[in-house]
Amino acid sequence: MKILLTLFVLFFSSSVFADDISDFQIEGISVGDSLLDYYSEKEILSNKVNQDYKNDKFSFIAFWLNDSQIYERIKFGVETKDKDYIIHQISGFIFYDNDIKSCYNQKDLIVKDLSLLLKKSEIFDEGIVTHEADPSGESTDNTVYFYYDSNDNIKVSCVDWSTRITKEKGWADNLKVVIANSKIVDWFINEAY
Repeated sequence: MKILLTLFVLFFSSSVFADDISDFQIEGISVGDSLLDYYSEKEILSNKVNQDYKNDKFSFIAFWLNDSQIYERIKFGVETKDKDYIIHQISGFIFYDNDIKSCYNQKDLIVKDLSLLLKKSEIFDEGIVTHEADPSGESTDNTVYFYYDSNDNIKVSCVDWSTRITKEKGWADNLKVVIANSKIVDWFINEAY
C-alpha cells in the first residue's frame, strides 16, 4: 500500500505501517519508480541540477511544481548511467520567506506523524546544526532521520539560510522531506564528499 507523504496531515489507520520506503510517495511518485513514467527524457535532461560532489555516480533532476497543493519543488536522485532513470531519492520542498518558525512547526507535525508510522525505524534527531554549504557558519539545518534496518531513510529538515546566503545565492529557507534508498545513502556517506 502506497502512503502519500503530505505536509499537513498523514492519513492512516492504526494498523498501517510502512515496511519499505517504496510505500511512501511524494507527489504520487515513489523511490523505485522510473522517472520516465512521469517526465520525458528531454524534460529530465533539461532539468538536471549542477551538484558539486566528488564523483558523478548519481545525478539530480529538479522540477518546479506549479499545480501542486503541497510541494513547490521536487528533486530526484538517479544513477547517472541508468537510462531507465530509476529513482533512488525523491525530495519535496516548501519554501518559507524568512519564517523559519513556521517551517519548524510543520517539520514537527510531519515527524510526529512519521513516528507513529515508522515504529520499527531508528529515529535520529540531529537538532540544529551549522549547514555545511555556508562557510560562515551562520546558516543552520534542523533534521530528523528515520532509518530502516536496510539503511534506507526518510529525512525531514528545515534549512534556515543566513541573510548573506539568501542575498548572494537567492536561496530561501525551506522544509524538505527526503525519501532515499540505501544505495544513494551509502554513496552520500562514503563517496559524495
